[in-house]
Amino acid sequence: MKRLFGIACALIFLAACTNINGAGKNDNGGTLKRDSVTDSMRINLNGHDISSTVKIVVPVGNEALNKSIRRFLVESVEGDDKLNSLQSMAHHFVALKTNELKEDAFCDGTQDFCPPLSFDMEIGVIYENEKIVTLCTIQDIYLGGAHGSYLYGGTTFRKSDGVILDDGILKKSKIGEVKKEVSRRLAEEYFKRDNDEDSPMMENGVLKTVDLPGAGVYIDNDSMVFTYQQYEIAAYVFGLPTVSIPLKEMKEKGWLNDNANW
Repeated sequence: MKRLFGIACALIFLAACTNINGAGKNDNGGTLKRDSVTDSMRINLNGHDISSTVKIVVPVGNEALNKSIRRFLVESVEGDDKLNSLQSMAHHFVALKTNELKEDAFCDGTQDFCPPLSFDMEIGVIYENEKIVTLCTIQDIYLGGAHGSYLYGGTTFRKSDGVILDDGILKKSKIGEVKKEVSRRLAEEYFKRDNDEDSPMMENGVLKTVDLPGAGVYIDNDSMVFTYQQYEIAAYVFGLPTVSIPLKEMKEKGWLNDNANW
């Protein structure tokens, strides 16, 4: 049951990413053309069905944007500068994760049942306008326990020069105010409960102030999005706590750097 809950939550976030068919270069109706790749590896080890898959869709823009996205992808697949194509990145990733899953295997071939082990990653375009493009990264991992784990994050690139727009666009002197507003929205929007004492955001009747997400922030639909991973600020059952603050509102409150430009 818990495994199914984890899959359902992951699918909700998967729906947010661009559909990936691995058909190669294409134009999905956005401002930028896109390149895509899929790869997978499946083996059976002592009764474990082991599988690793990766699906990637990335925009193709000017040289600066392409270099920035390439650096991001190399880091995402845990590779190095020798990976000079989407295909090589994808193949490296599935081979790496398959080997890691083999190390996690615990059956020796004598058991009546061995659970499948899997590591799946998807990277796709979640938002694009004339100045920026945001990629989402989803990882869904199952190692045979009561439930799997999933990670979700976004990365926003400025098209003109490839600069990543993250929490660095916030004024350092205003980060405390941003944290308080994120905490308030989490309590009132995401963790809304009939009894405030049941909210993970309350401690001894007082609203807690959480740090900004460890995985960073990103821009989607003209808002800054704050997504927290499993267990980062709440128990597994609460999924991936997420709130958004419109950029217009953040600018009016003076939270953004004066030179922030996207």
